[in-house]
Amino acid sequence: MVFFLAGTVFGVGTGKIGNLSDLARLMTEAVKTVSPFIVIAIVVSQFLYLFNESNLGAVLAIRGGQALTQLAVPVVAVLILFFLLEAVADMFIISGSARYLVFAPVFVPMMMQLGVHPALTQAIHRMGGSVANPLTPLNAFFPVLLGLAQKYDRNVGMGTIFSAIIPYSIAYSLGYLILIVLWYFLDLPVGFGTPVSYP
Repeated sequence: MVFFLAGTVFGVGTGKIGNLSDLARLMTEAVKTVSPFIVIAIVVSQFLYLFNESNLGAVLAIRGGQALTQLAVPVVAVLILFFLLEAVADMFIISGSARYLVFAPVFVPMMMQLGVHPALTQAIHRMGGSVANPLTPLNAFFPVLLGLAQKYDRNVGMGTIFSAIIPYSIAYSLGYLILIVLWYFLDLPVGFGTPVSYP
């Protein structure tokens, strides 16, 4: 309310607010940039509440970890599959924080049961999200990219941009997969004092 009142007084004093429609327009413009995150946060918060109340995350993590242990799937194969899952999910859930809020309650404990440190799980989450981000029109920055490209060439469309970006996404994916395998087998620290393995 303090910011609203101060902004209203300033707007009326400078002449930018002449009537209620001006006030509504300025308020709408002020929250336009954060409104997609607010919508996602509301949906994710309800999902996380129900997820927490049902204990479904703990059940999935424990059962999934036990199943992977019993199947004797190589841990590096699980890490690669998790990377691919993140890349595909990023096409539909653009926000990395929203995607992590959905995946973390299941995959972090599951990976810990396999002996993978949560830092490596989060690193793979960020890698998987980065390769598919430019390949979806759901990305909030895609219209900006399209507008910038059309500034120099009016014939540029979505297909042109996607066909130009796909080779980069493939190259990044291969590079990230090599890094994941090397980090796991060489047991390199993910960060300062953060090992790949979880005790």
